[in-house]
Formats: sequence, C-alpha cells, structure tokens
Amino acid sequence: MESDFLGRENKLLSQTIIHLEKRNGLQNLLDDVPFQDRVNMWFMQDGAVPHYVLLVRQWLAENFPERWIRRGVESPQFWSRRSPDLNPLDFYLWGELKQSVYSCQVLYF
Repeated sequence: MESDFLGRENKLLSQTIIHLEKRNGLQNLLDDVPFQDRVNMWFMQDGAVPHYVLLVRQWLAENFPERWIRRGVESPQFWSRRSPDLNPLDFYLWGELKQSVYSCQVLYF
C-alpha cells in the first residue's frame, strides 16, 4: 500500500509532468509535424509510477486517444518492456555512457 507521503509526492510529480508538457513539452516538438502525421503518431509510456498516475493517464488518453502504449490490461497495445527496438536508451545509450565514463581511471585525493 502506498504511504500518504509517497501518494502526495507522486501526485505532485505527475502534476508537474502535465504542467511542463502543456507549457513546452511534446507540443513544441510536434509544432512542425504535419497534422496527418501527428494523428498517426503513437506515444509509448514507461512504467515509472509518477508517469502512470490517473492524472497523467487521463491527459494521455485525451491527447493520444487509443494511440499510447502503456502497461496494464486496459492498453490497446501490448507494452514490450525491455525491448531494445522500442527503447534504445535503456539498451544502448546508458551502457555506452557508462563504458565511456569508467574507461578512464579516476584519481582520488
């Protein structure tokens, strides 16, 4: 069961996500995309708890009706977790960055 503090924290974070999205997020990225392409776009949701609260799901349902991939049984599309072709950051970029950062020995004082 979620603690009261965690519940308030998740609600605040989800409201912040929605606020930032409305202010300067995805909409700004899509401004130059032709309308016909935009109506065919899909949004892939990750599994982070603050990103999946009701407020965020309602916003996504309104802005991407039946066109967002999410976890759970109500999803119109199966959510392929740990799929390198759907989420290359998790399977390429972070490993590559870690290898690059730790390739040099760090001197401690």
